Amino acid sequence: MRQRRTRSQAIADALETQLRCDIILARWCYRSHACLLRSSSTLSVVLFFSSRNSKKKSRIIIFYKKVKSRLTRIVKCFNDDSSEPIPKYDREMEEFVREVLEGRKDEEIVAEIGVSFVSKRNLKTLEGLKWLDGEVINTYLQLIQRRSTNSSTLPRSYCFNTFLYDKVSKIGHSAVKRWTRKVNIFDYDLVFFPIHLGNHWTLAYADIRKKTLRYCDSMGGKNPKCLAALFDYLKIESVEKTKRALDDDWKTESISGKIPQQQNTNDCGVFSCVFADYISRDAAFNFSQADMPNLRNLVKYELLKGKMLKE
Repeated sequence: MRQRRTRSQAIADALETQLRCDIILARWCYRSHACLLRSSSTLSVVLFFSSRNSKKKSRIIIFYKKVKSRLTRIVKCFNDDSSEPIPKYDREMEEFVREVLEGRKDEEIVAEIGVSFVSKRNLKTLEGLKWLDGEVINTYLQLIQRRSTNSSTLPRSYCFNTFLYDKVSKIGHSAVKRWTRKVNIFDYDLVFFPIHLGNHWTLAYADIRKKTLRYCDSMGGKNPKCLAALFDYLKIESVEKTKRALDDDWKTESISGKIPQQQNTNDCGVFSCVFADYISRDAAFNFSQADMPNLRNLVKYELLKGKMLKE
């Protein structure tokens, strides 16, 4: 009898190890439900052989429930169709834009989101192949931030304006220290930094969850200088807000070679806005240069509507 119990316990231990391996496998292969179901089957056998050891049984159940909850969220995330078709700017949207702008003077404010606003003149930079105005980018990022604030499922996003990088790169953290006196950016999941390089718009963002600062350039630039300046800002901000230095796990990287690229010299601002939109909802990029005319109109519509199409 003693030998049989020892053998059963050995089997239970082996199966518990298998369960843990299943969990590790699932974390790497969580695009499929199979791993989660396989782990469920393993759990049943483990509990059968552990039935005489209530402590071990209880421990396994608690462990499994925690992991199952996490895996369920991960599977749900990957089942969400982040590559769904881009909405088309239709006649109804066009009519709405026309009605809002008709009779307005160029200097008149036509959209105000948070602390940012755009005039009719600003909005005209979304037409044709014009270079995007900074106020359009600032206001659009505020719209993204507001969507995040109002959502219970999207990552929490905080968006700086186009002036922060200019000051940080020239003067340093001291120039913008007061900008976050009421905000701890490390309480957010994502922090966006629109970058103006004289005649080119790019985007950087800190993924607090993954301890990574990334640089996105629709013309393929890597810009280590920009990453270094923003990383220095984050290091000082961390000490100021959390009273501790950034973890050694933090890293910087340019992902410019892995993202959609523009095929002209005019659409960098629109690319930067759309990058921020997709990143802020953990969506896969599914747009290209060919989508820019449509996306310009959609950005205009969203600004005037005061609401993102993908809420």
